[in-house]
Amino acid sequence: MASYDFAANSGKSNIFENPLTFEEAGGEIIFNLPNGLQAYMLVNGAGRRIDTAPIEIVSNKDDPHDPVVRNGLTCMNCHAQGIKHFDDRADQLRQVILSRHDEQNATTRSAALSLYTDKQELISLLNADAARFAMRLPRQVPRPNMRIR
Repeated sequence: MASYDFAANSGKSNIFENPLTFEEAGGEIIFNLPNGLQAYMLVNGAGRRIDTAPIEIVSNKDDPHDPVVRNGLTCMNCHAQGIKHFDDRADQLRQVILSRHDEQNATTRSAALSLYTDKQELISLLNADAARFAMRLPRQVPRPNMRIR
């Protein structure tokens, strides 16, 4: 799963105006490892991995003393319970795409709607991912009395 960050809300940086051809300033990628836990990656606008995100693009709102989003560490703190729900934002974008049918050609509209899925389907996918993460987490975290060799 990828999320995108924008430096502005106009022109190609406006995902509502350009749901398929937007230009992001950066983003976050979350994916599942074979053990069921999550892995994280920050990328710049060119899609290249970065260690820290520029705070003018995205910031860590949970730590006012250190607002820098750091690859891995900040991600694990934010996603300690697994994937977060973003279905309201995704549904808002889907509704904009649906409402603008006169302004988009059918191919672009169809492609955009296939990416921005129905809210109930998205909730189901997010819940399944969160359940998988919750089930796997206790198996991966060492118990206090466990010996690690």
